Amino acid sequence: MSQTQRTLAEIYALLADNTTASISPTDLRDAIETLRHTHGELSLSASSLTTINTVDVWEKVAGTTAASPNAFHGMSMPTDCRLLITSAAPRLLHIAVSLSVTPASSNKVFEFVVAKNGDPDDVNSAPSLKRANIPSSVTVAFAFHALIPVVNGDYVEVFARNTTDATNITVETLNFVAIGMPNG
Repeated sequence: MSQTQRTLAEIYALLADNTTASISPTDLRDAIETLRHTHGELSLSASSLTTINTVDVWEKVAGTTAASPNAFHGMSMPTDCRLLITSAAPRLLHIAVSLSVTPASSNKVFEFVVAKNGDPDDVNSAPSLKRANIPSSVTVAFAFHALIPVVNGDYVEVFARNTTDATNITVETLNFVAIGMPNG
């Protein structure tokens, strides 16, 4: 018995007026699969240096990541620090990122963002922007969230940039969670 994700419009049309009693068990399983949330979670295995090559230019957060047990439904982790959407139906992801970072030197301003398809400047990425003013070379921890619409094949990643100069940053810890709701 396989289930197929459909668009919400297809499910609504199927269930709208069942006067003919023509909804099959397969149709019902498809509706449940479509409405089931997708999810993915990864975390950094060890602290990792993210190299900032140029001031004010986004760099993908570096590091080796591991998937949490039972971490994926409708998502996968094809490479480190990336969640790939494998859900057939469009989704709206609620993403939560928690991380701790240590700059290579004091008095730096770093920004972090969840980027869709490798583009931190995408209009869907901007609302997740987190700015951190780090006055000394200490480890600072914080969290931020994002809502990003995605379709099958899209991916999300965390990016960082230094708006002060080209000083690098070490990501000490990273937990990256995405939960997807039906979206169209």
